[in-house]
Amino acid sequence: MFDQIESELDPDRIGRIGERQFEVLCERAGLYCNKSAIDMMGWDFIVEFPMAPAGQAVPLDQRPTNAARVQLKSTLGRAGNRIRLSLSAIDRLAKDPRPALIVVFRLQTDGELQSGYLVHLIGHELARVLKRLRAAEARKVHDINHTDISYDYEKGRGALRADFHGLVGGPEYRLR
Repeated sequence: MFDQIESELDPDRIGRIGERQFEVLCERAGLYCNKSAIDMMGWDFIVEFPMAPAGQAVPLDQRPTNAARVQLKSTLGRAGNRIRLSLSAIDRLAKDPRPALIVVFRLQTDGELQSGYLVHLIGHELARVLKRLRAAEARKVHDINHTDISYDYEKGRGALRADFHGLVGGPEYRLR
């Protein structure tokens, strides 16, 4: 149908394809996926889970809301297994009290989704960010927009098929 498709997707197009894929996967999983209107805050999406049903054990006004901030990175399958984020973007993501996730989509060269991975910013991954921020402060480097941190996403939580349940609580949700 589209015989004139470019042989190589540019980075902006790769990012847009990944964002749309993520929105579709959230929709299929019954999650509420809210896109950031300003792409300067260190996150691309806030993913919210449906409210727990009202019951006798938990009053209506005390039902917890479950949500996670998500930074989405999309890459082509042949690009290796590392992604880079600016330290300023990951700073905001790491300091938010809600669960923070980096979702990585590996796309085929034609834009089809090949695989997905989760990096949960907790434990060692969070400590790396905080250590880099402290080191920048000690060196009096306050313009951290030009400082990167990289992640080997294959060493993260694992395949995106893994559920979000252990990351944000509540009912089990899977992005398939």
